Amino acid sequence: MLSLSAKGLTRGEIAAHLPEVCRTEMSKQTISSIADNCSPRSG
Repeated sequence: MLSLSAKGLTRGEIAAHLPEVCRTEMSKQTISSIADNCSPRSG
């Protein structure tokens, strides 16, 4: 999921892609939370 985000896919595109490839569903909010918590923070 993080690699898809790094490639520039939107949260909605990732949410649509997961059921096709991984046979799982995840909300855009959950994807955003995961991506936000794994992103490097400046400071």
